Amino acid sequence: MLEKLAYVVIREDLGGPIIQSQVIDVLNNIAQEESGQISLIWFFRVDYLFRRDKSIDEIRNDLHAKGIKLVAIPFISLGFPVSWYLLPFVLPQWLVGLLWVYLIKNVQIFHCRSYHAALAGVFLKFIFPIKVVFDPRSPFPEENIAAGRWKEGSINHRCWKNIEKLLCRKSDAVIAISAPFLKSINEIAPSSRVVMIPNNYPAAFAKGDKTKSEESESSENVKICYVGSFGHWNSPEPYLRFLEYSIGDDRFSLGAKFIIQSQSLLFLKASLNVVKIDHTRLTVMSSSQGDVFGHISDCVVGMQIMSRPDDRLSIKFVEYLAAGLPVIVSENVRGAADIVKRHEVGFVLNDDFSNKREALQFIHNVAKDRMFWREKCKNLAEKLFSCNVVSKKLKSLYETI
Repeated sequence: MLEKLAYVVIREDLGGPIIQSQVIDVLNNIAQEESGQISLIWFFRVDYLFRRDKSIDEIRNDLHAKGIKLVAIPFISLGFPVSWYLLPFVLPQWLVGLLWVYLIKNVQIFHCRSYHAALAGVFLKFIFPIKVVFDPRSPFPEENIAAGRWKEGSINHRCWKNIEKLLCRKSDAVIAISAPFLKSINEIAPSSRVVMIPNNYPAAFAKGDKTKSEESESSENVKICYVGSFGHWNSPEPYLRFLEYSIGDDRFSLGAKFIIQSQSLLFLKASLNVVKIDHTRLTVMSSSQGDVFGHISDCVVGMQIMSRPDDRLSIKFVEYLAAGLPVIVSENVRGAADIVKRHEVGFVLNDDFSNKREALQFIHNVAKDRMFWREKCKNLAEKLFSCNVVSKKLKSLYETI
């Protein structure tokens, strides 16, 4: 099977934590089980060659040791995400790259991560007898509206909505990472085959950090944490509004920890200026992926609160559970809220914060019985979101198409 499979990634950073956990860890698992090599097709923007990142040869050697054969193909683009008027320029570049892989390696299954990769895959499918797995990861048109790049009803938005329908209908399978996301894809293309395969937590989390975890059990500090990034699509403002109430409540002594990327700092600082929070109870830091587990294991709950509706199941939510933390999620975080309700591993906060008092009481209850909640959340994460579980689901999908 492996010699007929190619995983396609366009522009994403192969050295970043997202690709490392969602792609490389999973493909490594499949390759070890099958005792073969998977082809990873990476289209990188040509300017990567002039940056001070890892050389392509270094990346290729690292992946080879994991049973993954890298095929790196440069492309030229004036911008990303790609606007409708750039598609005639970039799409042929991607299509030629996939055609070359098909002819040289006789690849039969193309797992296309993103709308861009799937568009090239579907075009190739019109010409050759290949199978295409469309793995959108997120609703690309809506994501760009939320980020303020496009306006609803604009040419870009309408163009990509039409492309979205095409990709769902013509792909042999579509991957949804949550139940609400699956439902939305079924509404777009009712006849498409949609398979739910969630995000997995990083392989490093499986090892855990027993020392820090044990220390956290005896800690008197009750901390709430947030892991991830902030930007136009994910404002820190609702998090800080909830913390302003929680930290300011005299009944409990609460603190908070933000583990964020450095580029998110400006968004956080701007929002901090409009809320009243005791800054001595707020820790802001950055961390490598390998150290995240240790940094959040001394907290009692994680947070994911969004001001706009989102059907995805985020990596941060899965990481919280894997570290033994139940999660405070807002109703807008539909994918995570679905898991919290079905498995009772957190608290669903109303979008208007009308039940914030109950949410605060939930945090207090978790703090009083940390061991119970840690075991419950870790067990659920291992059952639903481990790298082994996700890789087995992917392998089954490849075999059935």
